[in-house]
Amino acid sequence: MRIAISGSEGTGKSILSRGLEQEFGIPRVEEGVRSYIKEHGIDNLREMSPGEYMKMQWCILYKKIEQENGVGSFVADRSVADNVAYVLRWCAREFSDIMLDDFIRTAKEHAQDTYDLILFLPWGEIPIEDDGVRSPRKWYQYEIDRLIWGILRDWDMPVARIGAENRLAWAKLEVTRSIQDTVAAQSRLGLAV
Repeated sequence: MRIAISGSEGTGKSILSRGLEQEFGIPRVEEGVRSYIKEHGIDNLREMSPGEYMKMQWCILYKKIEQENGVGSFVADRSVADNVAYVLRWCAREFSDIMLDDFIRTAKEHAQDTYDLILFLPWGEIPIEDDGVRSPRKWYQYEIDRLIWGILRDWDMPVARIGAENRLAWAKLEVTRSIQDTVAAQSRLGLAV
């Protein structure tokens, strides 16, 4: 099972991905931003130029693709659609369509070839913490939420929207349903289960 947790910052993706990692015993793929900024000595994402930001997102995207392709099953703290949303928000006015098309195509192909299920966590359901990486601005969070949701719908991804109430229980139910659907489809096609 290849699961990605998706949604704007501060929606509980890391907490849920850790819970699913423990529950199903599958490896967790980190979101990548925190390790990148630590590795490169970046103090404030909001002070990065569009060029620096685009470079960071390409590095994170390539690393995420490599990590997700390197294991059979996983739960990812962020989907590549999240990366696209942030690139569109911070770089769309600065870069040519050709450059953005390449990033979006790379992410979309990976998402469609890789994810069995995306659990989308909507904005505004839990208080957001200003930890120096996340923005505490609720309307920024809303903007990213809408971008990610639109990207996932445009890409026709298998998405389950998971609210804050009993989040882990609902997520486990959606994962179990997805597994059952996969097994049933394989059985109908005569594939080994």
